[in-house]
Amino acid sequence: MRHLLLLTTAVLAGLVTLVARRAPNQAREQWEYRTVWNEKDTTKLNVLGHDGWELVAVTTASFGGTTAKEVGWAYFKRRVATP
Repeated sequence: MRHLLLLTTAVLAGLVTLVARRAPNQAREQWEYRTVWNEKDTTKLNVLGHDGWELVAVTTASFGGTTAKEVGWAYFKRRVATP
């Protein structure tokens, strides 16, 4: 039973290595990022989404140690088109 477990572990480790290895000619994905300050107009946010920007995080602003509930940064990313 122990030998079977070791064999299974070795096979799985080999498969993970093969999957993780990239083909030499495979290009790495590239991303670009954008931040937007205090945007409450969903029309503008919808335009960003239409242009391929994906919202990935939102943070609130802090002024003098007090967190503002209504303002902050929105962080977007999108894949860079490769030729």
